[in-house]
Amino acid sequence: MKNKNNQYLKNAIFFNYWLKKFLPKNKKIFILDAGCGKGDFLFYIKKQGYNNFLGVDQNIKKVKKAKTITQKVIKKEINDFLETNKKKFDIIFALDLIEHLDKKESLKFLKLAKKSLMRKGILIIKTINGSSPFAGSYFWGDLTHKNIFTPNLLKKLMLKVGFKKIFFREVPPVPHGFLSLIRYLFWQIIKINLKFINLVETGMNHEIVSRNMIIAAYREQNPKLL
Repeated sequence: MKNKNNQYLKNAIFFNYWLKKFLPKNKKIFILDAGCGKGDFLFYIKKQGYNNFLGVDQNIKKVKKAKTITQKVIKKEINDFLETNKKKFDIIFALDLIEHLDKKESLKFLKLAKKSLMRKGILIIKTINGSSPFAGSYFWGDLTHKNIFTPNLLKKLMLKVGFKKIFFREVPPVPHGFLSLIRYLFWQIIKINLKFINLVETGMNHEIVSRNMIIAAYREQNPKLL
């Protein structure tokens, strides 16, 4: 149990760096963790003091692990869940989910997620960045991956289904110790070089070159903090 909790705490360091900014001070909001896996993010938001949440995953083994963290977990395919669910969520997190859906399933998920959000709700997606020069090794490193998006393509799809405001963010190394700080600093240098190479070849500046990216899609044009 101790080793398992240590892993959850380790992952919480990354969530704190990448995703905490999307969590409001209002602890009463309703959060959906779509494709919650074994409950890493559920563990994190629970530790942050959020109690109105739900995790959904179709993998029975992962659901059983997640239920050692909280009983607020349902075993169901995410689109099936969203189609029948009547509740609205303030934030939907889909971390490492959409790359496991095919093209039709992905578009359906975006439509259903938008429909399942409160008026001022937000959809947060973390997925593989198709614009990264390292995307191939990451995508093909998992046989369950079905889909990959560039930031521009995902933005077009989100606008198509009705999201009004969309932001992108890179997923860089997280500085949480001396060695990781060195990695982070080197990444900043490498990132500049990668962007320059891309600019020379294509004439376009891709803002995100990390292997993964985070997308925040707002249901309204000018959403206020929840």
